[in-house]
Amino acid sequence: MRPEELSIAGRWSGITAPAVDFWLQKLDPTWSVQECRAQVVAIDETCPGVKTLTLRPNRKWSGFQAGQHVRVSLQIDGRWLSRTWTISSSAASKQLTLTIGRIEGGRVTPWIHDELTVGAVVKLRPAQGDFVLPASGEPVVFLAGGAGITPALSMLRTMRDRNDQRRFELVHFIRSDAHAIAREELQALQEALPHVTIRWVVTHDGVAGKEQRISAALLQQLCLDEGITPATWMVCGPEGFMNAATEILTDLRPTAVLRTERFAPPAMGNAKGGGTVRFARSDEQAPNASTHTLLSAVEATGRTPKFGCRAGICFECSCLKKSGVVLDLRTGELLAEENQQIQLCITQAVGDVTLDL
Repeated sequence: MRPEELSIAGRWSGITAPAVDFWLQKLDPTWSVQECRAQVVAIDETCPGVKTLTLRPNRKWSGFQAGQHVRVSLQIDGRWLSRTWTISSSAASKQLTLTIGRIEGGRVTPWIHDELTVGAVVKLRPAQGDFVLPASGEPVVFLAGGAGITPALSMLRTMRDRNDQRRFELVHFIRSDAHAIAREELQALQEALPHVTIRWVVTHDGVAGKEQRISAALLQQLCLDEGITPATWMVCGPEGFMNAATEILTDLRPTAVLRTERFAPPAMGNAKGGGTVRFARSDEQAPNASTHTLLSAVEATGRTPKFGCRAGICFECSCLKKSGVVLDLRTGELLAEENQQIQLCITQAVGDVTLDL
């Protein structure tokens, strides 16, 4: 908290925190004794369909590690809606940036692209995630698909600001040259850090039949033959890209340290068995729609469970499964223990399931 906040809050110590916040925010919309808030200080178009927000957080913000994500709450049409995005700025910066692609038909990203203005205030949860730049200074090979470059941006910017001289290879798969996020900055950064190598792979060049997808032959050519050994291999991007990259690397580098971060919910599984989803607190139940995630199934009953990313990243939708079996859509594992914590957004019910809701 700033000195001004401490002084005012101290005088009003007998008043509830919400009341103090109400008056503090008359002076500065980010001041708060109980919440981490941030003000939007810049909005830039990074490339077609992608905007970067620069946020100035208050003193409640505790910082982050390069590669982590944050849950952000925005007030849209009178309601606070929350989403999770990876932070793209340097961990050494006092401000933070979020690089956000527009998702057509979405509730939040079109509003950010069309309606959000400089000066708006958002709420932040503490940064989370272990998909971070290795602390030991070991080399990294990073494969990024599309928006999956955002954690790599944070890592490279942090390396620049901290004069981190480790070897870092980035291969960014993009649909076209126009979709190369922060290309000029990355080229300058590559010149500033002699052990950094950045390559761009255009997957669609406009010529039918010449699409270039990730493959074993391409990775051999780009980074496997000359790749760093040993190194941490990091992969981030859409579901199809992730599946292909991990399969290739598992085959070609079976002993490598492989870390992944997904930018989309896992695909639906094939859970069977009918049955019901029972809600322990009300003793009510609903049909088990086995083709839906448990989060969607719960929402279909009119309930509003907590959630953030809907992709298994932020853990906001964690729930106690009191009994029954669920399918983990990321791993294909059946989770059958009683009184087990699960994530509603990445599990499907298999037969009868009881939730602590």
